[in-house]
Order: sequence, then C-alpha cells, then structure tokens
Amino acid sequence: MENTKTKIVFILRGVPGSGKSSFAKGLVANGGVIHSTDDFFCKDGDYSFDPDRLGEFHTWNFLRFKTSLRNGIPVVVLDNTNSQKREWIHYAMTARSFGYYVVIISMPHPDPEIAARRNVHRVPEDCIRKMLERWEN
Repeated sequence: MENTKTKIVFILRGVPGSGKSSFAKGLVANGGVIHSTDDFFCKDGDYSFDPDRLGEFHTWNFLRFKTSLRNGIPVVVLDNTNSQKREWIHYAMTARSFGYYVVIISMPHPDPEIAARRNVHRVPEDCIRKMLERWEN
C-alpha cells in the first residue's frame, strides 16, 4: 500500500539570532526532526565552531537529512543559515525527489547588534553583518 501521508520539509533561512531554532522547535512540537549543521559543533553540551570542519559537517548534516527522508519522517526541518541558494537548493531537490513538499521560510532580519546578543553560538555582530551583505533573496 502506498504511503499517502503528507510529508513536508521546512528549510529555514536566517542569520544567527533571527529565531530559526526556536521556530524549528515549534514546527516539530508534535513530531518530526530538526537537522542543523551546528549540532556537529557541540560536544558535551558546549558549542565550539571549527571552520576547518564546516564542509565536513555540512556533508554529515545532509546525509542525516537524507536518512530522515528515506525513513519517511513526516516533518523534517533544515535549521541552517542558508544565506545563499547554493547552500539549500540540494536539500530542496532531494526532498522533492523523496515526494516531500518543500517550504522555504526566511526569518526577518534582526538588527545585527540585537542578533549578536540573542544568538546562542556567540556569533559576533561583524560576522552577522557580513552574512547579511552576501544574503540572496
């Protein structure tokens, strides 16, 4: 029997401190899974960003994402910055190939100073400003 349940992927976009992770938790409150590359930078509850491992961790995150799709998880959320289309398009295309609806959600851009204070990974204001400068709509 064919699975006729609606399957949906939410791709969140936003700078650190824009509320992506809080929003993601609401999306999966009744079931589902969140995939974030930031998870790979956490060890024993501490976040430690290592730019040398960013590409590797993005690959691991994509593989976990794809496993969730393969397993038919009904609600899958990608919680990354996704500032440029090239960063999220392969997630969207893969989700569609597994029969998922794909919804792209761009969080409103907070003032960089406020975002720097709010984000849990301590991304500094100047980095947030650079992210906003290269942002693609």
